[in-house]
Amino acid sequence: MKRNFVPNGVATLHRLQKEMDQLFGGLFAPVPNQGGVGGPAVNVWEKEDGFVLEAELPGFTMSDLDVTVEGAEVVLKGERKLEPQEGESKLHKRERWHGKFERRLEFPVEIDAGNAEAKLKDGVLTLSLPKSPAAAARKINIKSV
Repeated sequence: MKRNFVPNGVATLHRLQKEMDQLFGGLFAPVPNQGGVGGPAVNVWEKEDGFVLEAELPGFTMSDLDVTVEGAEVVLKGERKLEPQEGESKLHKRERWHGKFERRLEFPVEIDAGNAEAKLKDGVLTLSLPKSPAAAARKINIKSV
């Protein structure tokens, strides 16, 4: 019996994801699993003068989080502590993760760390990440010789 070749859809999607990751400099890289704990879901978009990153962090406070900029990389770290059970209650299900996470996002240009801003409102961390002045497009004058 002759079988028609059908490409493996999962392999094709994986290859496409890798190519997109290379094209966009790691912004869409999968989050490494850290002992069962992943990082927060993020949205990232680019504006003319910088990037905006939103991360879902329900239940976190600013003291639970650490945000650093290292060149073109933004590092989000945090910890959700395990809530103690109240009284003599019996836990039936635990789906909310707890523990530490670290999420590294690589951008295509360096970030101006001195002018970056972070705000936490309603469980969403919003980072305003301006591009480094060195990354700005500049017009070069052409001299006649």
